[in-house]
Amino acid sequence: MRDWQATSQSVLERWDRGQRWASRKAWARTRKGVWILLLLFSGCGYRLVTTSIPADLTLALSTFYSPVVDATVATAVTRGVREALLSRGWPIVSKEKQPRAELTGRVARYNRVPVALDSKGRAQGYRLSITLAYQLRSGERRLPERHVVGLSEYAVSADARAGQTAERQAVREAARQAGEALADVLPALWPALSKATPSPDPAPSLSPSTAPTP
Repeated sequence: MRDWQATSQSVLERWDRGQRWASRKAWARTRKGVWILLLLFSGCGYRLVTTSIPADLTLALSTFYSPVVDATVATAVTRGVREALLSRGWPIVSKEKQPRAELTGRVARYNRVPVALDSKGRAQGYRLSITLAYQLRSGERRLPERHVVGLSEYAVSADARAGQTAERQAVREAARQAGEALADVLPALWPALSKATPSPDPAPSLSPSTAPTP
């Protein structure tokens, strides 16, 4: 009986040691794989970036305008950008509170491309893209205009009202994506803005009052 127990205990101890050894080898392989991936990404131009919102920054968000489509798109874009910034903790304030910086923008491009056709060549769905141009400024300091793009898709409906609703929802989704892309890069722009050369006489640009009628 004792020999059987001793043999069983010996087998269990060997199995336990084998399991621990296998676990250590698996962890070593995993850690090595992670380092290899990081090295590959760094060689391909990828890098890990840790950014945060400056403690002293307050931001005013002007209503985005649209010289290429109707005002409802501009309204959706402004809402999408605002929601994306607020969700990431950006302190959005009114101009009356003298913010440290101001974000202005416009819908630079609105494009719909058919993605599905029926037997008669009629579009059954569209891929919608919204290109958003934006500029960050602080007093007389301003950065060059930059662009972000939001994408979405929607299906065409035989019901005109349902089709309009689907397109509006697609616009909101594209606007949300563009706003999130903008919010992701905004922290890195603040240091550049603080070092920008003042431009007391900037080149004239379109504003809501001078934008062409769609």
